[in-house]
Amino acid sequence: GFDYIRFENLDVRNARDAVEVSTGSSNIVIDGLKSDGNHFAVKINSATNVTVRNVIAKNSRNAFRTENTGGIVPTNILFENIEAYDSKDIYSGYESKYRNGDGFILEAGNNITVRNVISANNWDAGFDVKATNVTFENVVTYGNKNGFKIWGKGTVVKNALVYGQKRMVNDPVAGEGNGVNARTGSVTFINSTFVDNEAFDVKVDNQGGASNVTFQNSIIARSLSGGQMFTNVGGVFTEKNN
Repeated sequence: GFDYIRFENLDVRNARDAVEVSTGSSNIVIDGLKSDGNHFAVKINSATNVTVRNVIAKNSRNAFRTENTGGIVPTNILFENIEAYDSKDIYSGYESKYRNGDGFILEAGNNITVRNVISANNWDAGFDVKATNVTFENVVTYGNKNGFKIWGKGTVVKNALVYGQKRMVNDPVAGEGNGVNARTGSVTFINSTFVDNEAFDVKVDNQGGASNVTFQNSIIARSLSGGQMFTNVGGVFTEKNN
């Protein structure tokens, strides 16, 4: 790994990763990045104390990814002032089953903060969260298949605007279109607004473990027909002052 390295004002196109932070690295700063057509704008693998800010990522497979393939859980990660658009990914062998591609795919990690971020028009999720103790502050997500897809525990979302997620008509599973699709794990939304997500604004699911979803001081508004504000498929839903 590498320590105390700073990347500033890069413009990277058509690469595997615009920036990859490798196993064992620590105290890395990526400040000012334009990423277009790369597999990943920033991939963080088993690294700690990483700051990513002031980034625009377009046309990625998955724009921002944290993972643990090196035996170290990514910890103390900050994503700030970021825009992620138009991620598209088809896993080999899944061409007829599922179209993927996330703005943020947090496969692993602990104590991750995502602040002042837009994630939009991605084939799958604006934010796919399997990491634990992830905090979102001031985020906007629209035009994805799922705004938030939650698997991990301890996710907190403050001041989010989640609107216009859509069923992907070209997707073999004809799918989804959810504001939040909580598969398992736990998430709390505070002071957030969900509007006109095509299938469900809120989906509380049970995919091998009941999800736990809480809404506080939030708004869910709907004018679309053909879907529903809310469905609970075996999870736990709690609400207060909505």
